[in-house]
Amino acid sequence: MYTQPADLPNHRIAAAVRDGWGIDADNVTHAAVGFGSHHWVVESAGRRWFVTVDSVEAGPCADDGPPRRVRLGAALATARLLRDLGLHFVVAPVPTSTGDLLIPVGGSYVAALYPYIEGAALDWGPYPDAASRTAVLDHLIALHTAPRRARHAVLADDLSIPCRDRFDEAASATAAPWTGGPFAEAARRLLYDRSEVVARALARYDRLASAAMSGIDRYVVTHGEPHRGNTIVTDDGVVLIDWDTVLLAPPERDLWWLAREDRDLIGRYVDRTGVMIDPDALDLHRRRWDLTDITLFTVHLYGQHEDDEDSRTVWDAYADALARLDS
Repeated sequence: MYTQPADLPNHRIAAAVRDGWGIDADNVTHAAVGFGSHHWVVESAGRRWFVTVDSVEAGPCADDGPPRRVRLGAALATARLLRDLGLHFVVAPVPTSTGDLLIPVGGSYVAALYPYIEGAALDWGPYPDAASRTAVLDHLIALHTAPRRARHAVLADDLSIPCRDRFDEAASATAAPWTGGPFAEAARRLLYDRSEVVARALARYDRLASAAMSGIDRYVVTHGEPHRGNTIVTDDGVVLIDWDTVLLAPPERDLWWLAREDRDLIGRYVDRTGVMIDPDALDLHRRRWDLTDITLFTVHLYGQHEDDEDSRTVWDAYADALARLDS
């Protein structure tokens, strides 16, 4: 997230890393990067660490599957296990002295600590060249073919679209003005204009998801978001960050990211794994990305919000997702 929460001052982060990991911080800086979690860089005795903090407070989508802390804990435990099994491209959280990967920070937050990765962090967008895409594909092959014990803690993807009920509530209220915040009314008009396209897209998604659920024997451990923005190029090669989205899911959950840039990579994956890739499943996960943005951002803009950098980012992404959506 880009806006530092008022109830997460830097000294609270310093106390968390001291109490959880025995690190005495010389400097703590909020890092306005990424979206979803809050981030800080901690400096101590000439070394840097990266802290992520997530809210586990029940939000508008609290009824969607396991609680946030359970899902986050399972994902980070899987990342840690993958790293321990030798998948060194996995940037995994550092355990506390008691073996925990998450510790409470205040009443509604949990924190995880990571080594600070020295390298070139890439921005959102297409991979710069074929070699970069191939390097990530090779990591995904290693991930998807990891030993079965890597599945010890991972949760299974139910292929649902998050916040679907709250989205339906907002979509049914587009005949009257929205008053939740500065972007509410513009969001309402945009959704109203695209309502038929969104409805068709959701209906097609539901059909594809139903078919994919019947192939649970194909499920593998997936990262979930292996796009360029979740990579860092180091002296030892590219690594993957942001493992909070790890789930047991069809391989296409990861592969659609690369397939949209270079379909030939699918052939490389099949040759290396012997697993055939389903074009409908690639389409399913491509659509899911945009539909998830639309449902989550609709709920944000329909509800109470402020004119801050987070809401402006949501609004821009919302408009882009609706513009990209086809039936």
